[in-house]
Amino acid sequence: MTFATQRDAKEFLVGEILREAERQNQPLTEIERKMLYFSETDWSLPDMPEAAEIFDREYDTAKYERKIARLADAARKQVDRSKWSAAVERLSEGDHYLLVMVGVAGRPDAMTWRGVVAVLLVLGLTVAGRVAFGGSTLLWTAVALPVLLFASRIGTRKPRHV
Repeated sequence: MTFATQRDAKEFLVGEILREAERQNQPLTEIERKMLYFSETDWSLPDMPEAAEIFDREYDTAKYERKIARLADAARKQVDRSKWSAAVERLSEGDHYLLVMVGVAGRPDAMTWRGVVAVLLVLGLTVAGRVAFGGSTLLWTAVALPVLLFASRIGTRKPRHV
């Protein structure tokens, strides 16, 4: 499935997110719905400047983005994967706020700063152990790999949802 325009792709994604919000009995406010169409450079709703101003004044952006990302993730699972991907790909040709939330949907767990620190610590200890005590790189890798995998799992998190 291909979408003729970015607007067609956006309409498809917005429609699926709105249907998912209804399925979950979490309908979006008028402003929340309008913000799904926000773009500074591409097609958007005619009254978007006013809606964006209200949104900036009255809404928590991070909370809204988590809410839409959660709905988008659930919506993505309800539709044909190739159709969803085609819509995201077509929309990616422009600058659309919706991509911020849809891009988060279904993304693998992100590494947190604690995970990065844990991985760097394990790697540093592996190098220090090899230098201080000798031995083959293969041996130190075999010892460090399970620790590294465990440390990286501790350092990942799923995005928090509203």
